[in-house]
Amino acid sequence: MRALTACRVGRFSEAVHATGRSLLGGSGALVPAGLVRLSWRSRAAVGSRMTYRFSQRSLDRLNTCHPDLVLLMTEALADPACPSDMTVLCGYRGEADQNAAFDSGASQLRYPRSKHNKTPHSLAVDVAPYVGGSVSWDWQYYYPLNEHIEATWSRLEAAGSLSGLFRLTWGGRWAMGDGPHYQVDPR
Repeated sequence: MRALTACRVGRFSEAVHATGRSLLGGSGALVPAGLVRLSWRSRAAVGSRMTYRFSQRSLDRLNTCHPDLVLLMTEALADPACPSDMTVLCGYRGEADQNAAFDSGASQLRYPRSKHNKTPHSLAVDVAPYVGGSVSWDWQYYYPLNEHIEATWSRLEAAGSLSGLFRLTWGGRWAMGDGPHYQVDPR
């Protein structure tokens, strides 16, 4: 049974630093079928750049998403070229969370119309830059982060590491400008 997590940012740091090597692979605890196994590493600087890894809370949220999104976000964050740390605000949203997001104006769609509502894996994830010890809502951090995430998608696609079923869409390009939102759409 998959745990359904709320899409909120806690008051404690989501920033956890790691080595510049990929977070994929390694041994460790068993994970549910279809989810990526992630290994934990200690803080390390690579060259003059710091590399990052997701906190356990972010990983729990990310692991509710389609494996292509899990791979994309873990690889993007582990890359020393990542322009900032980031946190996962939301992966899968159940009916109550989705309708609450709609009622508050945080979503344009009621349950079950959002890509966040798809099962067995959400087809959307919300990630935010983590700057100076907190989540940033400043667009100056979203543009370079998006550029990096899209470059990572292209690299993974060229390497044949993704399913090949989807194209990536960033919500920051929409008229309403949803900077944290990424979703996969059928080709």
